[in-house]
Amino acid sequence: MSLRKVLWFVLPAVILGALGWWIHRRSSGPPEAPFARVQRERLVSTLVTNGRAEPWEWVAVRAERPGLIERVAVEKGARVSKGAVIAEVEAREAHTDLATDSARVFPAQAELEGLKQGGRTVDLAEIESGLARGMPVTITWGALPGRQWKGTVDQVPIEVAPLATRQVGEVLCTIDNPGRELLPGTNINAEIVSQVVDHGLVIPKEALRRQSNRAGVLLLRGEQVFWRPITPGASSVTRRAVLDGLAEGDAVALAPDRALHDGERVRPVYR
Repeated sequence: MSLRKVLWFVLPAVILGALGWWIHRRSSGPPEAPFARVQRERLVSTLVTNGRAEPWEWVAVRAERPGLIERVAVEKGARVSKGAVIAEVEAREAHTDLATDSARVFPAQAELEGLKQGGRTVDLAEIESGLARGMPVTITWGALPGRQWKGTVDQVPIEVAPLATRQVGEVLCTIDNPGRELLPGTNINAEIVSQVVDHGLVIPKEALRRQSNRAGVLLLRGEQVFWRPITPGASSVTRRAVLDGLAEGDAVALAPDRALHDGERVRPVYR
């Protein structure tokens, strides 16, 4: 047998042996688990909700006498001053004074003030804890994609009330509308910046766990995970600030397909 044939026989055997050893090691070794590093970064905590755009103040418009409208002097959304002519009415149709429109208030506010009992104290505290007057607000409207309107929180919830399966509170915001593009009565989306954390310790939200009503994470030490209580802070949609209990560079387990236990050996896979 030639040397070349011997090498050809040996090479597949070595490959098959290495493959078998790798499969055996994976099947008999600790399970894989996803991990992430604790990082320092800027975290912006926002409250995303929806609502309705309403004028700052509703004003009743009246005519001196009833009748058919001959001419409309303004367009929808136009800015008018007190005493300005809005429309002209045919004089020959005048018989009685035109009944005035009743001034309206925010529909949601009227419903809220009509409630005799609000939500639980804890619900109100949770809402108020993340909101304060003067916080910046960004408004978007589906009818004008790409447009934004800026404003501030003017009033935090004074009560909460049940709505289906949720406890909700009303937040009043003052929004600048210089181009008069945002029309009264439209349904809008609102994003309130409730807190900004600069250069804070941050972990993915899925790393946060609870044990005996205490927040914590599974911290990697060597090849094992250990329960570590932490003090969570502000959060964004996907991230959570950590006030105490972790250091930059620590590896924390993410939510795996199977539950991990304190002291369990794992094979970390970083994301």
